[in-house]
Parts: sequence; structure tokens; C-alpha cells
Amino acid sequence: MDHGHLQTLETELLAPTVRADRRRLDVLLHPDFHEIGRSGRHVSREEILDALPHEERTAPPVPEERRADDVGPGLVLLTYRLTDPVSGRRSRHCSLWETTPEPRLRYHQGTWEL
Repeated sequence: MDHGHLQTLETELLAPTVRADRRRLDVLLHPDFHEIGRSGRHVSREEILDALPHEERTAPPVPEERRADDVGPGLVLLTYRLTDPVSGRRSRHCSLWETTPEPRLRYHQGTWEL
């Protein structure tokens, strides 16, 4: 799987228009998707699908320090850093993508930098 394509999909998930589009999110998020948010809270796929369309819209953060690693057959781990466009706070993120048959985000975790 082309790592650049996965990074493009990951960046797409940061865009306010995509976050507000439940149909697009349904395509990108694996049925077993879950995440650990920057708050440390575990969030299910359904909670994400319900919450994202109601997020306050701001300029999307731009990923920096990107890395992609094949971690198993059909699994790619993306890591990167974000700077919140409003507060300026930084966070580290990792996302596990299943790449077959189509790329879908399986797991995500964000952690605030100290």
C-alpha cells in the first residue's frame, strides 16, 4: 500500500468538511474503529460518528514529523505531530490503518505534548 495515499486519507480526516460528513467517515473508519483521545478517554466508532459532525469548525491542523511503518500484513502505522490552530498546543498521534481490501482506519490515539 502506498504510504502517501494513507497519509492523504489521514489528513482528510482532519478537515472540518470531512469530519462533518458522516457518510465519508463511515467509509474511512473501520467497523471496529476505536480511539484513545488526547483526554485519555476511550471512544467508540459510534461515539465518534455522533460527535464529529457537531464539532466547532476551525482551520484544520497540519501534520508534521510524519512517519509510516508497515507493522504486519495489511497494517500500516502512521505517526505525526499536530499543532492546534487555535491554542497552539501540540499533540502526538498514531493511527493504525488496515489496507485490505480498502484502506480503513482501525485505531487512533492522540496525546498532548507536555
